[in-house]
Amino acid sequence: MVWQKTKKPEDEDCSPVHTLASQLGVERRASVRVQYPQHAHVCHLPLISFKENKLKVHDISVGGCCIVDAEEALGSSIGHEVALDLDWTSARETIQCRIVARVHDRRHIHFVDLSPRRKTFLNTVLAPGSRGQSLRKHAAPSPRGPGMEAQELWSSMLGDAVVLENAVHRLAQVQLSHQLYFIFRESRPVKENNDPVGENEFGQLILFLANIQSPSTGIKNLSALFENLFTGATR
Repeated sequence: MVWQKTKKPEDEDCSPVHTLASQLGVERRASVRVQYPQHAHVCHLPLISFKENKLKVHDISVGGCCIVDAEEALGSSIGHEVALDLDWTSARETIQCRIVARVHDRRHIHFVDLSPRRKTFLNTVLAPGSRGQSLRKHAAPSPRGPGMEAQELWSSMLGDAVVLENAVHRLAQVQLSHQLYFIFRESRPVKENNDPVGENEFGQLILFLANIQSPSTGIKNLSALFENLFTGATR
């Protein structure tokens, strides 16, 4: 199925997240889509439900979201509007949405009346995911990178990076938004000064890893470890 959205030039999203992604060639839609982590609920991303039935969100942007709807809770047709409940952790609201496309079990949703305040909030919390989309894997560790024997090295033009290590006790290093984190085996990340990360900061790291494009097995394993550690601590 081919679906193309048209949008007037004057309506184009000029938010920092969209501008950044456009410069990096990461996301060419009008609004940057960031994928939800597999199991962890992080960064106050909204939980979405329909008639009290929780829906599985694949990705979200300020313009809409993609819902995995194998049970067809939203119906099989497209073009009609539905009222979806968005739980923002601190508040719950109902907004009008339009189902604009269907591809197999996925429904592409347009937010009809999401408030400007919520759009601004989404732009902020989606930033780590957008930065994750810009990472690219190096064929070999860069001579300008950390002085270590690295198993894998991923980096972006923004200075963000993930280094998977061969060390006995340390699994990886992550550089995100000018902050360096060390990841030791079976323990939560710590900052360069050995301070532990808070829940929100840990969530940003999870969202960052979840949005690395074409992830290797090592990145997938690190992402799964983060989610397990996070969900285990927040149950």
